[in-house]
Amino acid sequence: MATNRDFMWNQQIKGARFRRIDGGEPDARWKNSPGVLWTALVAHDPTLRKIFLGNHDPAGWGGLAVTPWFLAREAAARPRG
Repeated sequence: MATNRDFMWNQQIKGARFRRIDGGEPDARWKNSPGVLWTALVAHDPTLRKIFLGNHDPAGWGGLAVTPWFLAREAAARPRG
């Protein structure tokens, strides 16, 4: 978690950007998104969850895959009763 949150992330919730894990220059093919939020960690870190919620686009390509997972996770975490 710390690698994605403390090293790769630009420390901005809105407009969050991530650099490559090795800190190197981005490949020309992915110059606008050299690194990404590791969504699997969202369930385990409140800061990464804030980043996710502040930037998630359910209508985008990434949203098509992650939105159902996230909604199911949120529903399972809600108290019943």
